[in-house]
Amino acid sequence: MQRNHLGVVLALAVALVGGPTTIATAQPVLPVTSVKVHTAKAKPVKLTTENLNLRKSANAKSASLLVIPKNTKLTILKISGVWHQVSYKSKTGWVSGNHLKAVPAAKPKVYNFAKAFTAVKAKAAASSANVVSIHRQTKVEVLGKTGSWTKVLVSGKTGFVPSSTLAKANPAAVYRWVAGSQSVYQSNKTSSKKLGTLANNTKITWLRTSGSWQQVRTGAGIGWIPSSKLSTKVITPPAKPKVYNYVKAFTAVKVKAAASSANVVSIHRQTKVEVLGTSGFWTKVLVSGKTGFVPSSTLAKANPAAVYRWVAGSQSVYQSNKTSSKKLGTLANNTKITWLRTSGSWQQVRTGAGIGWIPSSKLSTKVIAPPAKPKPPVTFSAPRWTMENVNLRTGPGTSNSTLGLVPKGEKVLLATSPNGWAHVKTSKGTGWISAFYLSTAAPSQNPPTPDAVMFDSPRWTTANLNLRKGAGTNHESLGTVPVGKRVLVGRSSGGWANVKTSKGTGWVSEAYLATTAPTPQSSSQYRWSTGNVNLRTGYSTSHMVIGVVQAGDRVTYLESKDGWARVVTSLGTGWMSEAHLSKTQIAKLQPDTIAVNDAVKARYGAYVSSYGGIRAGSVGHSSGRATDLMIKDYKSAQGVKNGDEIARFLIANRKSLGISYLIWQDKIWLGVVTGWEEYSKSGKYGQQFSNNWNDTTRHMDHVHVETIGNSGTGSPLVR
Repeated sequence: MQRNHLGVVLALAVALVGGPTTIATAQPVLPVTSVKVHTAKAKPVKLTTENLNLRKSANAKSASLLVIPKNTKLTILKISGVWHQVSYKSKTGWVSGNHLKAVPAAKPKVYNFAKAFTAVKAKAAASSANVVSIHRQTKVEVLGKTGSWTKVLVSGKTGFVPSSTLAKANPAAVYRWVAGSQSVYQSNKTSSKKLGTLANNTKITWLRTSGSWQQVRTGAGIGWIPSSKLSTKVITPPAKPKVYNYVKAFTAVKVKAAASSANVVSIHRQTKVEVLGTSGFWTKVLVSGKTGFVPSSTLAKANPAAVYRWVAGSQSVYQSNKTSSKKLGTLANNTKITWLRTSGSWQQVRTGAGIGWIPSSKLSTKVIAPPAKPKPPVTFSAPRWTMENVNLRTGPGTSNSTLGLVPKGEKVLLATSPNGWAHVKTSKGTGWISAFYLSTAAPSQNPPTPDAVMFDSPRWTTANLNLRKGAGTNHESLGTVPVGKRVLVGRSSGGWANVKTSKGTGWVSEAYLATTAPTPQSSSQYRWSTGNVNLRTGYSTSHMVIGVVQAGDRVTYLESKDGWARVVTSLGTGWMSEAHLSKTQIAKLQPDTIAVNDAVKARYGAYVSSYGGIRAGSVGHSSGRATDLMIKDYKSAQGVKNGDEIARFLIANRKSLGISYLIWQDKIWLGVVTGWEEYSKSGKYGQQFSNNWNDTTRHMDHVHVETIGNSGTGSPLVR
C-alpha cells in the first residue's frame, strides 16, 4: 500500500513541465501491462486547470507531443482510467483527467430595446461624449448597471444609456402613411440629399419627430419627411364613382329582394340603372328616381346591342297586345324599329310613335328585300385546261369551301372569270377555280421529260420589268420587258415566275403579271385617275380648283407640261398632276372599300394621313377592293395604339363593311378563328416582297384593308 502511494506521488512529479509545481499528471509509476479503453458515448467538453502535457499514449512515461495551456476547452474523445484522449492543434493524444474540470455554463445574454432615439455615452454621465446614436426599437445587449445608467453593447460598441430609455419588450411599431408622392431626405432639410421617392399612401415606420420633420424607416433607408406630408392613418381614396348597369330584358323592380315582393316599376331592355349594392342573387338599383331590387342575372355592365325588326307591310302600332287597344300610329312597309320583348304572339317595340305592340306575324328579323329579279342562265361554253391540280370552290375566293380537286390537264368549260376567278363546269361539278391555273390551250399529248419546263401559260406585263437570271432581285438583269408584252409562264417560285419572252428566258416578279391582255388604245389618248384628284385651271397647285376627278374616271389626254397634263373631263378641260394618271384602265373603288374609307374618316380621321386606293401591282388595289390607311407618326407608341384602335373597329364591323382581311404591324387577320398571324415571317404571305421587306411592305406604316367588293350588310357600326 505504501509503495503504491509513493508511485502516485512520483507520477505527479514526472508529469510536471518547467518546475515541480506547474504541470501535473496523476498516474502510477508501475508498468502498465494492459489498458482497457472505453469509447465515450458522448463527447463532453472540459477545461484544463493547469498547463498539461499532451502525451502520445495513456501513460505518464509516454512522449509529450506538446503543452496545452491552462483554461483551454478540450473535446473528450475517449477515456481510459484517469487518462482522456483529446485533440489540440492537429495533434491527438492523452492528458490526465485529474487536471480537467467541467466547463462552467455561460450566463444567458440579456437584451433590451430602445424606447426612443437615444445617444450611447462613453461614461455613465449625460456630459460624457457620444459613442453612437440608436433609433427607437434598436435591440441592445445589457452588460450591467451603474446607478440610473445601463451599460450596453450595440453594433459592436460599448457605452451607457439612461435606464429609462430601455424596455424589456420591443415597443410596438408606429406607422405613418405618405400623403402624395414624396421625397425622402438624408436630413431634416429639403436641400439635403434625396434617398428616394415614395408613392402616395405608402406605409412607413415612424422613428422620431424633430420640429416640423419626422424621421422614418422606409424602403429607401432611414430618412426624413416633412410632418405635413405624413398621415397617422391610411389615406382614404376618393369616393368611388357611381356604377351603372343595363337591363338585358323587360324586368319588374321589386320593393324587396324577393320575387313575391310588390312591384315598384317595370323597366324595358337597355334601360340604364344605377347599382347601389347586392343582396344574394338580387341587385339594388336606382332608376327614374325610384329604388328597388332586380335579379342580378337581368343586368349587364355593357348596354346590350339593339335588336331590330322590320315592318312587313303597312302596320298599326297598338298601346297593348290587343288589336282592340288604342292605336299609337301606323308604320310603312320595311320600317326599321327596335325590339324590346316578345309576349305570346305579340312583340313590344320602340317606334317613332312611342313604345307599343305589333303582332309577330307582321314583323321580320331582317330587311325585307324586294322581289329578286330572275338571273340570266349561266352558259358554260369556253374550253379551258387546268395547268395544275386545283381546288374547285363554292365561290370566287380561297375563303370559300372546296368541292374537290380538279386534276391537272382536265378540260373544263368557262362561263365568266371576274377578279381572277373562273366560274367553270368540271368533272367535280360546277364551281370556281383560280383563273391563274387555266390555259386556253390543251396540254401536249407527249408529256415533257421530268426536268423540262413547259412555257405554255400566257401572261401580260403590267409594268416595265427586269428579266433576271434567277428568282430574286439579287440576280443579274438580262434586259427589260416592256409593259403590255405577252410572256409565257413555265413555273413559279417564291413570288417569281420563270417566263419565256422576246428577250429570252428568265425570271420576273409575279406581282406585275396579268392573266388578261391589256385593252388596246383607240386613236384618242386616254388616261385614268388613280385617286380623287383636283382639276385646276393651270399647271400648278397655285391655280384655282375646277372640281375633283373621281378615282377610276377616264379623261382625254391633250398635252403635258412640267409634270402636269391638260385633259378633257366631265367637269370640263383643265390640268391634273400626271403622277395621279394611269395609261391603262383601272377599276373604281368598290362600294365596300368606299364604306371603309368613309367610316374611318368619320371616326378616326385625325389618325390617318392618307387613304391609298386604286393602283397597279396588287389584285385588291387594282380591282378597287383594297385601301391603305396610312397612320400618322406610326413609329411612336401612340401611332401604333391609334392603328390598333382602327383595326379593332374594322374587325368589329367586318360584316357591315364587307371586309375580307386586314394586314397591320406585320400581322395578317384572316378571320375570328385564326385571329392575327405572322405576315412576313410566316413564309406564306407577301412572297413578292421577300427581297424588299421594309416598313411599307411589312405594313408597319399603314393598315391594309381588303374588302369583298359589294357585300357589306350596312348595319349600324359599333365602336
